[in-house]
Amino acid sequence: MNKKEEKNIAHMYDERVDRLGKDAKTSGWRSERQQKSRFRVLCEIGDLNGKKILDVGCGFGDLYDYLKKKGIKLKAYEGIDISANMIKKAKELHQHDKNVSFRQGNLKDFSKGYADANFDYIVESGIFNYNLSDNYAYLNDTTKSMFGLCKLGVAINMTTNYVDYKDKNLFYFSPEKVFGMCKKLTRRVCLRHDYMPFEFTVYLYKNQSIDKHHVFKEFSNQECIRRVQ
Repeated sequence: MNKKEEKNIAHMYDERVDRLGKDAKTSGWRSERQQKSRFRVLCEIGDLNGKKILDVGCGFGDLYDYLKKKGIKLKAYEGIDISANMIKKAKELHQHDKNVSFRQGNLKDFSKGYADANFDYIVESGIFNYNLSDNYAYLNDTTKSMFGLCKLGVAINMTTNYVDYKDKNLFYFSPEKVFGMCKKLTRRVCLRHDYMPFEFTVYLYKNQSIDKHHVFKEFSNQECIRRVQ
């Protein structure tokens, strides 16, 4: 994403905040129900209790509210977004929440400062969807940055090219190509295309150690097995 594209997208969201206020449609989602379904899948990357989370493209901090309602107690939550109006509103809405913070800007603005932040999981929802000059480069660069800053894993979502209609303002990713890009960062990747017909989510995990049976250790431990059963 170049500076002109970033400025235009930020302006679009700023205008939506002024016109629509706090609403799922302000963030570009069709409904709150759809947004919650998306959050559910993002959060199934792992056990988020007691974890430190960075939400890239956080909007109003709705993901934090979702986790709070589900009884998930985070160690800390930080959200960043390029829309100044969204961040302003997010700060107002969460001024009484402990260990919650928001910053206005993109991930590159804060990467150096985040080097020692020790985020357990880093997530994003929807930031890759708009048609840019080079969507795959933006996806690759941002995902690499997110993966380099996390301790446990990254969850990302985007629109799929398995569609019967295309909006000229959106970009539609090949799940196969995205999977291949992610496998260059880690051997342990999970792609989910099972919750909505026109988008998908990818998990990238840091722990790639395997047991004597050639199963990823984190997947094969007894706690994980009990949780699945």
